[in-house]
Amino acid sequence: MIASFFSTDQRGGLGNKGTLPWPHHPEDMKWFRDTTMDHIVVMGRRTWEDPKMPKPLPGRRVYVVTSTPIPGVMCLTSGNPVEDIKSIRDNWANRNSNIFIIGGSQLITDTKDLCDYAYIAHRKGAYYTDVRLDLNRYLLGMRITSSAPSQDKTINFCTYKNVDIFRPL
Repeated sequence: MIASFFSTDQRGGLGNKGTLPWPHHPEDMKWFRDTTMDHIVVMGRRTWEDPKMPKPLPGRRVYVVTSTPIPGVMCLTSGNPVEDIKSIRDNWANRNSNIFIIGGSQLITDTKDLCDYAYIAHRKGAYYTDVRLDLNRYLLGMRITSSAPSQDKTINFCTYKNVDIFRPL
């Protein structure tokens, strides 16, 4: 399975000045950790360089999409992340590993057709952001399969299934 996994505000905001624009939320981090643990995580270089991003992510195989290799990090440098992720999927298919694409916005958008699911933490309110995703467009062809609020009701944890019958596989 391949899935996107990200948090967003009500306007599709994802980041600001190279990091997350909202305060730390333990339930959000727990959902991410529990869902991605023992699986493969793919991210862009700017997501990797976020000062809040633990390096490496414990218990996960991490790949960074970048044009410039990073010493000591598994990098996807072909310039074609869709094909790179397909290759990872094919190489790890029999190992019960899922692939989670966690950012940035361009990587999430470019790989939507590969994704079987999207795990999205919808945050209440709007934050100042300089990185956004067009949520209406992204969620076209997706059907919500589960939704649960955080205890403080500031986040809604949603899972969507990609049901777009025209997406290439």
